[in-house]
Amino acid sequence: IPTTGTYYVDYRVASPNSNETLRLEKDAGATQLGTVTIPNTGGWQNWSDVSHTVSLPAGSYSIGIATATGGFNINYFTITATPATVASQAAQPTLATQSAVLATSSATDNTLSISPNPVKNQLVIRGNQGVRQLTLFDVNGQEVMKVQNPDNIVSVSSLSPGVYVVVLTRVDGTQKKVKILKQ
Repeated sequence: IPTTGTYYVDYRVASPNSNETLRLEKDAGATQLGTVTIPNTGGWQNWSDVSHTVSLPAGSYSIGIATATGGFNINYFTITATPATVASQAAQPTLATQSAVLATSSATDNTLSISPNPVKNQLVIRGNQGVRQLTLFDVNGQEVMKVQNPDNIVSVSSLSPGVYVVVLTRVDGTQKKVKILKQ
């Protein structure tokens, strides 16, 4: 997290149950960052998005999600800066060299997503019309795939199983990064 501030946390969830909850935490649960309620989406594979805002300190640390209730599926979650945090970052020149992944508006990030995760053969990009380039990197930071002006479906069947980082570069130069698991 490049700077202390408020961040949106968006979760892709599915559940046939009502009023289940999950919480975002850090320090192996010692610090609880926020809780969100999972609605009844109509089934285990009927996906919907829920979100909340959390205050995060600057730094590098592990975060996780936990639940006391269970009873839902989670596909992925993303963390993006709120407009106020982005403005704060812009005011600090030392952050200019940081990744542009947080220099985006929440409205843009809500329309750009990748699924499924984990993925077997094909990634689906929602909101791909504003994407100029999709680049995949392996865990060593080596570029393994680059697609200019990607369609809404990108084949990843040729990749070996493992963890990858997908970088979506928009036409305005901003980026969104998502970690995926290739099965």
